[in-house]
This record gives sequence, structure tokens and C-alpha cells, in this order.
Amino acid sequence: MKLTREFAILLEGGKAIVAFKKFARLSPEQRATSKIPSELPRKLESLGPTFIKLGQILSTRPDMLPREYIQSLAVLQENVPPFSFEEVRTIFSQEFGKDVSELYRSFDEVPAAAASLAQVHFAVLPDGEEVAVKVQRPDVRKRITDDLDALDSLLRFAARIAPGMMKRSNLRAAFDEFKRYTLQELDFVMEAGTMGKFTANFEGWKDVVIPKVFWAHTSPRILTMQRVSGMRLGEAVKVLPTDQREKIVKRLMEIEMKMFISDGFFHADLHPGNILFRNDGSIVLLDFGMFGELSDEEIDHFTLYWLAVVQQQVKRAF
Repeated sequence: MKLTREFAILLEGGKAIVAFKKFARLSPEQRATSKIPSELPRKLESLGPTFIKLGQILSTRPDMLPREYIQSLAVLQENVPPFSFEEVRTIFSQEFGKDVSELYRSFDEVPAAAASLAQVHFAVLPDGEEVAVKVQRPDVRKRITDDLDALDSLLRFAARIAPGMMKRSNLRAAFDEFKRYTLQELDFVMEAGTMGKFTANFEGWKDVVIPKVFWAHTSPRILTMQRVSGMRLGEAVKVLPTDQREKIVKRLMEIEMKMFISDGFFHADLHPGNILFRNDGSIVLLDFGMFGELSDEEIDHFTLYWLAVVQQQVKRAF
């Protein structure tokens, strides 16, 4: 079974590389109408949640992929096929020993959003509080663990036949970090605790909104949090006036600087699908499954790097 999975990954990966090389040879006019980039998200979806997650990461890397690929992969940030409501009810029964109807006054059967590891349903608690409920995909932990094991085997094989390439590409370190973050994301109790830490760190920042966690309705596979609203990046760019957009950009940079320099504790997955913008200029942060921590020495290095960037000292930044 494992060899079959490794072969499937190799086959689809090879096809994607061949397609990318074909796309790279096209003229700008041909690239504009090519359907090649739109094929990659479908391939990743067919391979499962691990590869959807990889696609989400790649969708934030315009330094690695052409614009057309970035735009195609953006659909994976929240438009992933959902799983059925019957499966949702089964997960609730396994986690709480109760049916959804016993825990919430109402619960929308159709998810508001679906991602690689979970989907979100809107609901109302017995006391009338409107909430968003994040439900982990069925059997996702086993599927991801199996895929990570398969990828690990493929990387070890690659290290034997092409050690120089593996060393130059730093794929092993990148994979180890991806594995650590992805497994970390599967524990919603840990994510809830992370949300509490970010809430404490941003206490007093009235324009930074982090949803409140409802612990009585939270478990390792279910996270119930305050329902929040706002505009996605694409809508905000069209709706908000220029001065408001400039203010938000500045505030986003201040948020990042606080995370990386003041706190040493940062949100590691701030792609456009995890940020909402409001008309009053406030910013809503979502999805705290991936986070990172910096030592004092790392904070010092990061600070010196940013000083070099601001002063346009390229060699010093490197």
C-alpha cells in the first residue's frame, strides 16, 4: 500500500513538473490563455489533504511560481470540496458522545468554508451566542501521517541517488518543518490555547480581532469560536478608500513586527484566506493552527535583517 502511494505521488509530481516546464516555454501571450496552471489545484485535491496544504503554502510564494500558478492555487485557500453533514455528526458523537442538536441551538448543515484539514460551520450556542465551528476532516490524521511517511521515504531515496541536489535545495529541512507544522495543526485544543496566547499578546490593540474560544464545545477535532465577519483581501482592495488601505497595510506591518520582534511568537500561516478586513479599519486574524516561536538570538538576527532591508543595504541583509 505504501509503495502504491509513493508511486502515485511520484507519478503526479512528475506530471506536474513536465507541465510546469511546458508552461515555462510559452510566450507571455500564450501563458495568459493557458489552462496548465489550473490543472495543478485539481491534481493536489486528488492527492488529498497533505498536498492541498502544500498547494496553500505555494499559493503564497510568488518568488517560487509564476503569477498564473499563484492565482490558480489561491482557490485552495478555502474552496476545497467539503465532507458530508452525516460525517460531521459522527465526529461530534465520537468527540462529545452527543449529537450536534444537543450541543447547539442551531447548526448550519452546509459549511461556510472548507479547507485542507477541516471545514467551518456557522452555529448558535444554547445561550444565543453566534459561533463558527471548525470540524476536522474524517480520518485526516491517518491520511496525513501516511502521506508524510511516504514523502519521507521518497526524500531518503532522493538523498541516496542525488545527494548534491538534496543538499543544495534544502528539501529535507523544508519537509521537516512542513511535517512539524502540519501535525501540530491537527490538535484543535492546542490551536485554541494558541488563540488565547495571541489574544493576551494583543490586549489593548482594539483594531486587531482574534475570535474568542468556547472551551466547553472544543475538543482535539472540534473548535468552537466566536463568529466574526469581514472582507477578504480581494473585496477590501475594491471597497476601501486609498487612505484606509494604506492605514491597514501599515497596521499589518506593525502586527508582524510585534509578533516577530516584541513577542517572539508569530502566526505562521497568514495567507489571504486567514485575514479579514472591516470597514472601520480593524483586522481579523483567523486559523491559528500554525505558529512559531523565536529565541532571543533569532529575534536579534531578525531585527538586524529588517534594519538592513529598510536601509536598502542588500549585502548586509543577505
